Amino acid sequence: MAACLVTISGTSGILKLNYTISAVAYSIETGIGTLYIESTATSVTYTTLSGDAIATSSCLTITAAAAVCNLLMWKGITAPGYVADAIILGSETNIIPDTIWPDNGYLLIDNINKLSYDKLKVIGYKEGSSFINNIFTYDSYYILRVLGSDTPQLRVRNADSTSYIYIQGSLLANCTMPSDYQSITPCYSQTPATTTTTVAPTTTTTTVVVSCKVYTIVVTKDDLGNSTGNTVTSNNNKVFVTFTNCAGVVTTNSYVIDGLEYSICVRSSSVPAAYYYQNNIQISGTTVITDAGASCTS
Repeated sequence: MAACLVTISGTSGILKLNYTISAVAYSIETGIGTLYIESTATSVTYTTLSGDAIATSSCLTITAAAAVCNLLMWKGITAPGYVADAIILGSETNIIPDTIWPDNGYLLIDNINKLSYDKLKVIGYKEGSSFINNIFTYDSYYILRVLGSDTPQLRVRNADSTSYIYIQGSLLANCTMPSDYQSITPCYSQTPATTTTTVAPTTTTTTVVVSCKVYTIVVTKDDLGNSTGNTVTSNNNKVFVTFTNCAGVVTTNSYVIDGLEYSICVRSSSVPAAYYYQNNIQISGTTVITDAGASCTS
């Protein structure tokens, strides 16, 4: 199979690339640079997560996935026993841990953004209080970034679990963050992408044969926890691994979940390196990279 070059261009930023090969869905979060994916990939789309990064290719059709922003807000008094228990988008109901409502804003953001659900993320937040008819209220405002045209809803369950309140978002004109909101940088799920060692030339068929081997990666909780204080907030709570893949491309993967075993295919002439950023300083942490003793081709 041939490899197609994908170029991530722009002045700065990160995007998520999604595609399908043989009915298997893949996705990868990446910054400015280049990478290779197989030419048989279909349904290739990208979503810009930050900055102005875009993806292009001369041998694949890549389209930008549309994203819009919605405002989810409420003014509420103390409601003992009421909990937010789901975020709904279209026909998809995503259950979150029971979260005390209406005055537990940061925990609600965390519970929504921890979902492996990239169609919806909280990217902005503002809280306050006011008096309505001499009654004190909690004022909560959430900006949700949504893929597609469905309107998000927060589901709130009453104290005796007999009924629900549905709080519906309202469409914003754009996703520009207002100055009085706190910006939230969510983490997106990632499925490691595959590459190929066969390069398609313009006039003749050439197969590049190289020696590659499998390395395993186990991200440590300490590295993720220490990855804080960075001016580029997308570098927080994230471990990076840089390596030369089997197509000869220097690649950087990022990981946000500790304890899982990830696998990468690395050219035998290179050694992968793991690191994180703390206060804008690159640090080699305790993440474990191990030569699995097996050969690979992609």
